[in-house]
Amino acid sequence: PQIRKEVIENLVFKTIQNVIFSPDRLEIFIQELTNKINTQNKNFDNLKKKNDKDMENIKNKKEKLLTLFLDGFITEEEFKNKNDTLELELIEKIRIQENLNNTKNININDISSYVKKLADALDSQNFTIKKQILQTFVEEIIIYKKSINIKLKFFGLADRDTIGGSGRSR
Repeated sequence: PQIRKEVIENLVFKTIQNVIFSPDRLEIFIQELTNKINTQNKNFDNLKKKNDKDMENIKNKKEKLLTLFLDGFITEEEFKNKNDTLELELIEKIRIQENLNNTKNININDISSYVKKLADALDSQNFTIKKQILQTFVEEIIIYKKSINIKLKFFGLADRDTIGGSGRSR
């Protein structure tokens, strides 16, 4: 016996809706996402601070190098070589700083709202949206003779849902 593609798709989407987007799981999912975002934001802030400190150190080295040159402790050639190296390091740090300044911290409320919109999108008839949801949340689908296993993925959590002939469902 053959199973129509639409039947499998509907089963998969209903499983995602029941497992990931149930009120209890949605809260766990959002909390886990919030924790991940908080960690990323903290790492981002630390990276900015480190880059600022590195830039300040390079500027200090350039000043000391200039002092050494002006006081006659190093030759003009040594000064130019070391200064060029420091200048390249500084340019790289400035580039990193510009990238960091153009990156914004993720707002947790926006994420929560987005995840809830995803849950609503499962009811949509728009297959493109459904396909994106599948790619985001489903690791694999295995079809057996009497059941379908759907392995869900998100942030280290994976659920195995069995739906179909076995009568077991979560």
